[in-house]
Amino acid sequence: ILDGIPVVPILERVRGFKDAVAKAPGIKIVDIQNGKQERMTAMNVIENMIQAHPELDGLFSVNDGGALGSQAAIEASGEDIILVSVDGDPEAIRAITKGTCFKALSAQYPRDQVRIALGIGLAKYWGANVPEMIPVDVELITEENAAGFSW
Repeated sequence: ILDGIPVVPILERVRGFKDAVAKAPGIKIVDIQNGKQERMTAMNVIENMIQAHPELDGLFSVNDGGALGSQAAIEASGEDIILVSVDGDPEAIRAITKGTCFKALSAQYPRDQVRIALGIGLAKYWGANVPEMIPVDVELITEENAAGFSW
């Protein structure tokens, strides 16, 4: 896992990934490092992770910025490591459509999130009770459906 800054969305992404892996026999998390959600930092972190874990088969990044740095490290290593991420950054989408090691991402819709956040803010301002958790739509983007995707 390429972790990031400890804010709720990032913590939830890591928790969700760990929960999913716990249900997947044969998959083991061998390392968790912080790439600070920055491309260059992530690249250096993943270069070290690849050297420390030659058996590494896959990598989950908490955001596309870190994933793009990870992609550079993976490609430079020559290893066959599957990369997945979260966001929907156009550069990450292009990497997926080109058939690189970047295989999938969970895309978010920032415009919808802004509308939801504004609605929550107004509802609270007007005194309404707002649910503690409000799910937002995401979409799994792979090589099969990446062409033409945008926020």
